[in-house]
Amino acid sequence: MRREVQELEDYHDVVEAEERKREAKQTAAVSFEEARASSPKDNGETYKIEFEDIRLVLPDGTTIMRGPSGCFLPGTSTAIMGASGAGKTTIMNLVTGKVKKTSGVIRVNGEECASLAKWRSRVAFVPQEDVMHRELTVLENLEFSAYTRLPATWAPSRKQALVFKVLDSLNLVQIQRSKIGDEFQRGISGGQRKRVNVGLELVADPKVLFLDEPTSGLDSVSATELSLMLRSVAESDGLTIAAVIHSPGPAAFDAFHRFLLLQTGGRLVYHGATRDVETYFGSIGFAYPRG
Repeated sequence: MRREVQELEDYHDVVEAEERKREAKQTAAVSFEEARASSPKDNGETYKIEFEDIRLVLPDGTTIMRGPSGCFLPGTSTAIMGASGAGKTTIMNLVTGKVKKTSGVIRVNGEECASLAKWRSRVAFVPQEDVMHRELTVLENLEFSAYTRLPATWAPSRKQALVFKVLDSLNLVQIQRSKIGDEFQRGISGGQRKRVNVGLELVADPKVLFLDEPTSGLDSVSATELSLMLRSVAESDGLTIAAVIHSPGPAAFDAFHRFLLLQTGGRLVYHGATRDVETYFGSIGFAYPRG
C-alpha cells in the first residue's frame, strides 16, 4: 500500500511539473506579445570606434601594445584573437579606458577622445567568469540586472519588454524559470550560463558590447551557437560587438563579421572581414588551415 501511495504522489509531482512548464510557456507567449507591443523603437543610435597607432608602454619600458590600428563597426561582431601575451584583452581595456594608453588616437563616431569613458552608460562588458546569482532563476537574474541598471525614467513595462527580448535573442525562453544552480544544486548547462552572462549585460541596453572569451570552456556546437547569437544581436540592434576569442572552430569563427589578429607584443597581423582572411593570407604565401 505504501508503495502505491508513493507512486501516486510521484505521478502527481510529474503532472504538476508538466503543468508548470505549460503555464511558463503560456506566460512567456503572452509576455512576448506584450513586449513586442510596448518595446520602444530603436532611435538609430550607433557607435563606430576607431583606434590608430595605439600604444602602451609600462613605466619600466616594457612595450605591451605596439601601435595596432583598426575599428569596431556598428551592426557587426569582431573576433579578437592572438597568442598569449598578444594584448587581446589589453586592447579592449585601452579602448574602454580601463587602462590609460601611452599614445595613439581613439575616435568615437569621428570624435577624438581619450577613451570610451564619456559613453560609459552605452558600453557593456561581459567578463570571462560567470557572474550571476546562482540561487535565482534565469528570468530573475535578468530582471534584477535590468531593474537595477536601466534608467529610472523607464517604465516597468519597458524594462520587462527588454528582458523578454533578450531572453528571445539568446534562446533562453524555455529555461527562463530554471535556477542557475551551483555545485550543490543542479541547474542549467555551461553553455546556457554563458548566454545568461551575456544577457545580464544586454538588458542594460548597451550600444557597444565587449566580451572576454565568451566561448571558452564550451563545446564546438555551443560556441558556434553563441557566436551566431552575437552576430544576430549586432545585426538586428545595430550593436558594436567585439569579443576576445580563444581557438574557435571554423563555424564559430565564420559567425563573426570581422577579425582582428594580434601578434605577441601587440603587433597587428590582420584586421578586416572574416570572409577575406583566406584570400589575404594566401596572397602573402600562407596556407589558411581549414577543419
